[in-house]
Amino acid sequence: MRVEIIKPGMYSTIQDSGRVGRQSYGVPIGGYLDRYAAHFANTLVGNEIHSPLIEATLIGPEMVFDTPCVIAVTGGDLNARINDVSIEQNRRIYLETGHRLSMGNAITGCRAYIAIGGEWLVKKWLGSASAINGLYSLLTPDSILGKRSIIEINTSIPNLEVRLSQTQWNRKIKVHILPGPEYHMFDQQSLNQLFDTQIMISTQSNRIGIRLEKYLEKYEIPNEMMSSGVLPGTIQLTHEGQPIILLADAQTTGGYPRIAKVIDEDLDALAQFKPGDMIELIWMHI
Repeated sequence: MRVEIIKPGMYSTIQDSGRVGRQSYGVPIGGYLDRYAAHFANTLVGNEIHSPLIEATLIGPEMVFDTPCVIAVTGGDLNARINDVSIEQNRRIYLETGHRLSMGNAITGCRAYIAIGGEWLVKKWLGSASAINGLYSLLTPDSILGKRSIIEINTSIPNLEVRLSQTQWNRKIKVHILPGPEYHMFDQQSLNQLFDTQIMISTQSNRIGIRLEKYLEKYEIPNEMMSSGVLPGTIQLTHEGQPIILLADAQTTGGYPRIAKVIDEDLDALAQFKPGDMIELIWMHI
């Protein structure tokens, strides 16, 4: 089967579980940001949970299918429609030849996931088909979807009904954090400015990191630091005193203070924050 992208939306990419274990070589983990939504979509269509799918951001794509297939849409609500008829998310949907899936602007959340049942015939690098930014982007040329992009899939339609709870994305404002390695460099007054209070998400946010519209008052740059390892969820403080919550496409090391770390259980929630949303980072002291 060939899936043709008619309109790519704002930023639609092919993602899977990423390149785990390559960080010592400077390669970001990458992969889908909302792991639960992606695994859920793949399970609904009968694919292995780490299989590739489409991650759509803020404004979804439009695509046409040339063969009958089964799809599922999960994650944020980007107003998904089949042949201009709204569809229900979080369930298996059967399509016929020529059916067209289209999406609009995000209604809730930020990212939607589109799974298509079958083996995706996409180019991989270091064992992953996930799109990657920057220097390595040329190694996955087909994973950033554009107008007239083609995705080839050996389709399969599962025979057995999958029984899963049809959960929907719920707006979550509070995200829990733990102290980072450089936590001790900041006094309590400084910490209170940034955490346990609602802060707006900046328009400068992307898959590399979420920037917060807040600057630490009277922030003095600490002594020069050696670059140290970072992970998705690490919260760094820039030289301007602005917090950045690193996501899957972030670098593997950095020289900014690592003031905190989002707990793993709340990482999926970060994928669904969009510019203008409010977030509250809550301390979980050990």
